[in-house]
Amino acid sequence: MEDKIVEDIEQIDMSGLELPSFAIYKNPTDYPGKSVARLFEGDKPTNVVLIKKNVRELHSIFRDRTRLTFFPPLPGDSGNLVGVWM
Repeated sequence: MEDKIVEDIEQIDMSGLELPSFAIYKNPTDYPGKSVARLFEGDKPTNVVLIKKNVRELHSIFRDRTRLTFFPPLPGDSGNLVGVWM
C-alpha cells in the first residue's frame, strides 16, 4: 500500500478510528533524513504519514494542536522510534 503523505494534521480524518496514535520516527529507512509521524489504528500502522525536517516540528504540531499525550519508546522498540503520541 502506497503512503498517503499529508502536509498538516488537519488533513487527516480520524473520525472513524477507535484508537488513533502517531508513532514518531527519526531518519526511518523509508524516508531517510526526515522525521515522520505515522498514523496507527490500535497497533496497526496505516498508510498516512506526516513528514517534517525534524522531530521538533512534529512534537510542536501534536503538543500545540491536539489533545494527545506523548509516550517515550519502550525497551525493545525500534532504534529510530522517538515515541508515540496517543
